Amino acid sequence: MSNDFELTCYSPPPRATLFDEFLPQVAVPVMGEAQPGDLLVFGHKPGGKPRHLGICTNVGVIWLHPALSLGRVVECRIDSQIRALLLSVWRFKAWA
Repeated sequence: MSNDFELTCYSPPPRATLFDEFLPQVAVPVMGEAQPGDLLVFGHKPGGKPRHLGICTNVGVIWLHPALSLGRVVECRIDSQIRALLLSVWRFKAWA
């Protein structure tokens, strides 16, 4: 299996199936606490469809993600409201 792939169908908001198609190619699900470098999948409401992808930068505390409204990537704390939107955690296959 090649590690090269191209996402040509991404647009805001992303298709929920994009996460199902993309993540298993590069990562495996994590059943414990997220570690720095893990991918975090969020919904726009608790239990909703996947809509947002971030990267954990500090165990359980901070995540890095694109903020369309600001036009840049930002680092934010994971508070209780954000944690409620967390749907899954994934680890790159190379690190699993």
